[in-house]
Amino acid sequence: MMLLWRNAFPRSPKELESEKARGDAFTWKVSLEARAGAMGAIHAFLLFYPSEMLNEDTLRRLTVPVEACLNLCAQLPAVLRPYPAELKALAAMLRLRLFEAISLLPPTTLEKSYTQLLRLLVSHLFLAVCVLLATDFLRVIRVLVLWTLLAFWAVQVVILVVRILFRGF
Repeated sequence: MMLLWRNAFPRSPKELESEKARGDAFTWKVSLEARAGAMGAIHAFLLFYPSEMLNEDTLRRLTVPVEACLNLCAQLPAVLRPYPAELKALAAMLRLRLFEAISLLPPTTLEKSYTQLLRLLVSHLFLAVCVLLATDFLRVIRVLVLWTLLAFWAVQVVILVVRILFRGF
C-alpha cells in the first residue's frame, strides 16, 4: 500500500515542475482525483490503525507521500491559474484530505516541513477570510448605494410634492 501512496505523488520538485509544464485540464483532473484518493487512504489508515503500532519505519514511509503532497499543494495556485473552474473543487479536496491525514500524524513526524505546512495553512485560511470579507464588504456597499439612491429619490419626491402643493400660493 505504501508503495502505491508514494508513487501517487511526484518524487521531487524537478518532477513536479515537468509535470506542471506538460499537463492539461483533464490530466490534472485525473491526477488530483488520484492524489486525493491516496491522501484519503492514508487518512483512513491512520484513523483505523492503532497509534501504538505505528513504528518509526511506518511513519517514515508515510511522511514521503505527505511531504510530496505538501509540495504539490504549494504549487497548486500555478496549476489552477489556467484551469480555475475545472480544478478548484479537486484542489480543495486534496488539501482537505492532506489536512485530515496530517491531523492524525504525531507532531514530530513532519518537523522538516513545518514552514511549508504553516505557509499552506496561512494562505488557505487568509484566502478564506479575504473572500468572506470581500463578500461582506460588497454586500455593505450595495446596501449603502441602495439607501443613498432611495434617499435621493425620497428627497426628489418630497421636493416635487412641495412644489405641487405650494404652486397655488
